[in-house]
Amino acid sequence: MQPVQSAPTLRDPVAEAAEALARGDYSAVRERGSSLEKSATGNALLIRALACLEEIPVAASRAEEAIARHPLAPELHYLLAVLRMDQGEDDAAAAAARRALYLDPSLAMVHFTLGSVLRRRGDR
Repeated sequence: MQPVQSAPTLRDPVAEAAEALARGDYSAVRERGSSLEKSATGNALLIRALACLEEIPVAASRAEEAIARHPLAPELHYLLAVLRMDQGEDDAAAAAARRALYLDPSLAMVHFTLGSVLRRRGDR
């Protein structure tokens, strides 16, 4: 009698990327790049990993591409706002934060981020 072999389990690339990000394995998330682009959550994980790897211009570019594919995902607009703020592009950061708030006005961190950007610009 032959031993029964189980079929290999197929893992969700987004779940794998989330686990890798949680353990600080940012390169593993970056390696899964193309498999994460199908969902807004996958894109957000990739953008966060790139930012943690200090690839800010690449992360910002990915955020803009992800927003083009998933325009109704407030997290992507928020991430773009933070990245633009980090790059000193306060006008672009404020615009991205406002778009995120339009999509979901309950996001406290986005309110804080927008307030921080406006304060840096002297707009109280």
